[in-house]
Amino acid sequence: MTDNANRPAARLRRALAGGVAALALGFGLAAMADEAPAADPRAGAVRQGVNDAAQGRVDAASETLIQEAVDALERTQAALDALEKGERQAALDALAAATGKLETVIARDPKLALAPVDVQLLRIEFPGDAETVEAYGEQIDDLTDEGRYQEARALIRDFGSELVVRTVNLPLATYPDALLEAARLIHEGKDKEALAALESALSAQVIVDQAIPLPPLRAELMIRQAQKLLEEGEGKAAQGDRDAAAKAPTAAEYLAAARRELKLAQAFGYGRKSDYKELHEALDELEEKVAAHKDAGGLFKAMADKFAALRDRLLGAARDEGRPDADKGDDKAE
Repeated sequence: MTDNANRPAARLRRALAGGVAALALGFGLAAMADEAPAADPRAGAVRQGVNDAAQGRVDAASETLIQEAVDALERTQAALDALEKGERQAALDALAAATGKLETVIARDPKLALAPVDVQLLRIEFPGDAETVEAYGEQIDDLTDEGRYQEARALIRDFGSELVVRTVNLPLATYPDALLEAARLIHEGKDKEALAALESALSAQVIVDQAIPLPPLRAELMIRQAQKLLEEGEGKAAQGDRDAAAKAPTAAEYLAAARRELKLAQAFGYGRKSDYKELHEALDELEEKVAAHKDAGGLFKAMADKFAALRDRLLGAARDEGRPDADKGDDKAE
């Protein structure tokens, strides 16, 4: 991603700030890592996997950015700034440059409707366990049933646990015309109207979000960690350090933590109830095998397949060669 692509218009940045925690991509993903309690030794086991999933999505979205559109956005902002200073010719020159950039984009792909100009990474994290989330969800349901939609809207705004890859786009059906209209107004000496037209154009950018639901992702990573421990032999990772071995989570503890994440995912409505019923049943069988010190390799494979099916429901077909990955889930729990 270019440096320019990291700098959307300031007005747009302010508009996106409400309701969610946001990080500029230039700060990296470390601060966006899974925020399990510091005392929980399972945190490190899932942090890298969460970061990898987010980075993969950010990289994929960044590759779609169109430099000419990014330049057009910057020229638009430059035109607005110049016009605010009374520099009418500078504003017209900037608008001409912006229009030329967009003409290049349209000529290259006449069917393109949205031109990506920026990628942002945000986090939505509603605090609480599955029981808390369920109670909160019931409150939202009650408000909706009573027709109190605006109150429900305020509650549901940040109701989730996910990373969001947000792509900002210029709408090619309207944005170039808005620039031409602003230029016409400047030529006619109507600077205030031209400023309003440019403000309107900048505020009319189209936002496309892709969400990475965190609880099912963390659950899958924890089950993989349990499998790794069993395959390596529990305690070997501590390299003979008895104190470290005593503090390190066991495979059974990772499975128990995965179950809590599955309950949380279901409470948030990520996926269908039938998906989680099958996952819990498979996890029951897996925990029995682990407790009895029996080979569970086949069950881990079955769990991986079930998580793949859940990802398909939440994300479409995106998998990134089997790595836990996520996109926006449109299906709600039944």
